[in-house]
Amino acid sequence: MSNEFVQRQVITVDYKDVNIEVIQPQLAVLAADNPVDPGPLYIDVGALCYRRRNRSTNQQIGTPVDISSLDNSRIPFVRALIEELRLSQSSSRAIHQFVLSRYFVDWLDVQEQPYYFDNVASMKNAYCEYTRNLLHRVNSSGIGGQPLKQVTASQYQSGALTVVRLATGLSEPEVKGITTLITKRRDQASHVNLKLPSADEQAKTFATLLSFIDEAHRILVGNGEVPLHLVSPSGESCYLYTVEVDSGRTKTADFSIANLLLKSPVFPTLDQVKVHFGLVDDRKAIESARGAYRSSRRMYEKNNKDFRSALRQRFGNHAVVAGMLAFIAATGCNLSVAQALEVDTLEFVPSTKGKRFSGTKGRAGGKTVVPEFGLRFAPVFQKYLKLREWVLNGSDSALVFPYLSAKHGITQVGGSSIDALRMLFSKTLPRTMWVTPRQWRKNVSYQYVKLSGGDMTLTAEKLSNTEDMVRQAYSRPALEDFAGEMASFFEAMHQAAVDRTRTVERIPVRILDEKRPEAVTGAGACEKAPETQPERAQGFTELAPTPTCRDPETCLFCEFYAVHADEEDMRRLLSLRYLIQSIKHKQPIDHWQSKFGPTVHRIDEVLSAMQDADGDSQSTINRVREEVESGDLDEFWAIHFDTLVTLGAVS
Repeated sequence: MSNEFVQRQVITVDYKDVNIEVIQPQLAVLAADNPVDPGPLYIDVGALCYRRRNRSTNQQIGTPVDISSLDNSRIPFVRALIEELRLSQSSSRAIHQFVLSRYFVDWLDVQEQPYYFDNVASMKNAYCEYTRNLLHRVNSSGIGGQPLKQVTASQYQSGALTVVRLATGLSEPEVKGITTLITKRRDQASHVNLKLPSADEQAKTFATLLSFIDEAHRILVGNGEVPLHLVSPSGESCYLYTVEVDSGRTKTADFSIANLLLKSPVFPTLDQVKVHFGLVDDRKAIESARGAYRSSRRMYEKNNKDFRSALRQRFGNHAVVAGMLAFIAATGCNLSVAQALEVDTLEFVPSTKGKRFSGTKGRAGGKTVVPEFGLRFAPVFQKYLKLREWVLNGSDSALVFPYLSAKHGITQVGGSSIDALRMLFSKTLPRTMWVTPRQWRKNVSYQYVKLSGGDMTLTAEKLSNTEDMVRQAYSRPALEDFAGEMASFFEAMHQAAVDRTRTVERIPVRILDEKRPEAVTGAGACEKAPETQPERAQGFTELAPTPTCRDPETCLFCEFYAVHADEEDMRRLLSLRYLIQSIKHKQPIDHWQSKFGPTVHRIDEVLSAMQDADGDSQSTINRVREEVESGDLDEFWAIHFDTLVTLGAVS
């Protein structure tokens, strides 16, 4: 195969002209209307017939390709794609559909394993692997990865679905049934707020903000010594001798005083630095380190002598931001209200039960609002007010949260100021989740809705908002909290369904060492003699499924049921479980739990017995489970699954 890209001969076709039949798809370039600039846009569909393609733009006629990389198995697919694009309602829609399809083909062409467009099994496998890659990127933190938003991943998968559908001739429901369908996140947001951190995560972040306020108060108001000790309930801790931490160079440097100081409760001696970095016998390195050490030491001593040093003022500004975020978390007021909040009396006057006015006032929706918080937040706010006095240093300002700018003097807290504290937290406490002001407000609003029994009028009054706004934007819980509230309900429903079918908690499972082909069933093996009738195993009640040889899933409840602790039977059981779970969303939850809950429970019981019989089988079960969820079902149950997809029972 050549390594050179050349401009091949192409044939340009108007994408709307359905009267022209493309004879050689590998040469076809579709010309589409350009809605922005004069001149057409070009869709080089034919280039997808080549495994190696160079980059190009929609303004170029033809993409440079490696001529020797032509894959004839792609030609029928490209011909079908051309016809698909011609059916698009607009040129922009055609280009968008082509780009999504090309993403999938681009991904195929960089994989070590070759995929063949004329092989249905190969394309199914490619679709599964691509989906797995997209899901991994959706769940990626972004550190050393390529994170995707779920809505983007859903679009990418739809492009792959188009490619597989056109290449294999499978219907759209059949392709969707191959593996997990990535849904658009915004479609789910009407039920659960997936982006809202859980109450536990917010509590940890809130505690970290209070930790910063406490330490800033000790250092600034109490004239305490640097470093500022920042602690998170996530188990993280650091010592701030500066707010310029964790730059790219200090991360990778062999010698970095900054990195050492982050872990040092007291400023180390030069000898301690030498030992830490292994510089005892390296004179040149010691001389270089001595200069860096002395510079850091001088700055440390200056910051502990000058009580208005630049570092202390930056601590003060960060404390103002931390105080404002904690205030939003405690009161649920808007960010814009908090930023412009003005001093009223600064007295804590009791109001509603368990609440106190904060002595502040702001404007929202054309009216005056007076935020209030719980009694437990009062000591924190009093401590913050002392920090506010320190930051103002005699200056006059009505702002409750005044920010000291080197250029503009006293100003409101801006977005860049909040980002600065966020970056400091992310660098020093990476396991502590950052919570935005809007997320704090959403959490408070949801708690109002929850505690008021869904009273939108009361919640709207508390938040100074309309009922419609509260209902649309602020009444959805975080996914973790929603799951926590619903889990006990569904668990109780599931347990009730299981308890009705058995008299004992655990029912034994017969594990076989030898496999007889004639005894294999869809769920394992059958040890019944030909003339014997199936019957329920001891421990199951009359409400358990009745074993019948016509329905393999009922074998699980039979006295003669057995299983081999091997990969084949694991795949059978996990495929059956996956099939049952796949129809769950199509039925009322109480009906599904009553009918299928005992079967799912029995499958889990059998898998648990396999693990007990072979301690090393856990990894095999996990691997097979992933393969099944990616579409690699047992052949017997795959037929049933395909039937459900065709009928529309699974989507």
